[in-house]
Amino acid sequence: MGVDHKMIVSVIHRDLPPTVESYLQESGRAGRDGEPARAIVLASASEITATAGTTGTRWGAFLSGDRCRRDVLVEALGAHLEVCPGCDVCNGVARAESPVVQANVNWLSRRRRRYTPAQAAAVLPGTARTASVPWHPGREPVFGLLGTWRREEIEEALEELFAAGRLRVVQRGPWRGRVTATASDPSEGI
Repeated sequence: MGVDHKMIVSVIHRDLPPTVESYLQESGRAGRDGEPARAIVLASASEITATAGTTGTRWGAFLSGDRCRRDVLVEALGAHLEVCPGCDVCNGVARAESPVVQANVNWLSRRRRRYTPAQAAAVLPGTARTASVPWHPGREPVFGLLGTWRREEIEEALEELFAAGRLRVVQRGPWRGRVTATASDPSEGI
């Protein structure tokens, strides 16, 4: 606290601080030299869902991206924000999910009902070219979309996508146990 370092352009929170004051103090380290800076919060779908109804720290409203993020923070401090100087929500660039999540969902959407969750977790990092992964001539699976990720990280990401309702496992029919995107054909059996 109280130390001004120049050239800090980003502050990334892997975990949510316990209070809004802590978040503001920590994120305020960036941009002390007057240059543009970013404060980034990495939150999983389960964290966003878990905080949706909280009022003490207002993290649910902050993370949802439905309102100006700065307004939520200032309101939690008991004040009112007249004009937002440019949060991602007000600038129209807020993302509910990362490009990696979008890439995973798109990849699995194009390969609906082809892989079990375990097979998808083996194919995505590019580590498994085994008999456990279905292969068809002319339809070779794309290995290594997440080549820098460990299998455990991919399994965790898939669990988050299942928890968020973006992906599901088909429960009956010939594709039982296979992964599909939730915006899929209702005739395949839930």
